[in-house]
Order: sequence, then C-alpha cells, then structure tokens
Amino acid sequence: MLPLRDLLSGALNRARAGRSLLAVRIVEACQEALQKFFPFGGEKDFRVLSFRDGIIVVECLNAPAAHAVSERRVAVEAVLMALFPEAAPFRLCTRIVSGFHGRMEE
Repeated sequence: MLPLRDLLSGALNRARAGRSLLAVRIVEACQEALQKFFPFGGEKDFRVLSFRDGIIVVECLNAPAAHAVSERRVAVEAVLMALFPEAAPFRLCTRIVSGFHGRMEE
C-alpha cells in the first residue's frame, strides 16, 4: 500500500495542478515577505498579483510604493529562492495601477 503523500503528489502531476499550486504558494510567500518590510501600513499600497515563468508581478497604487518594493527586490528574491529553490530564479517586477481589481482574502 502506498502512502497518501505519494498518491497526492502523483495526482497533482497528472492533473497538471502542481505548477498552479506552486505559483499560489510563491505569490503568498512573496506577499508575506514584502509585508515584513512595511510594518507601518505601507503594505496596503501594493499587492503581489502573479507568478509565471520566474516573474513575480507586484501591483502598486503609487510611485513611492513601487520604488520601495523595488528597493527590497533583492532581499525578497533571496527569501523566495531559499523557500522555493525548484522555481528559482525569480524576478520581481512592479506595475503602477489606479486600484486593485477584486479583493484579496485576509
């Protein structure tokens, strides 16, 4: 009898959901890593939008937020490489938007 862990990983690979789940985990970890750099409410000015092919897109509500996120890019990429070596290298990109579409779960 096979352990459940082995069955689940095989099912994820067969359904091709493994990459999607990894992308979600990377987006969440990036959001958490960035929030640690903004302890005084600045984290409301940005949101990690997506991860695909090594590129992480961060939406920012204004230029100062985009600049602050860009300044912390190397540190965040290092954290992600430590957590997800199988998906490295990472490249953090910012995009200035007028507002966030949809609502992030808290």
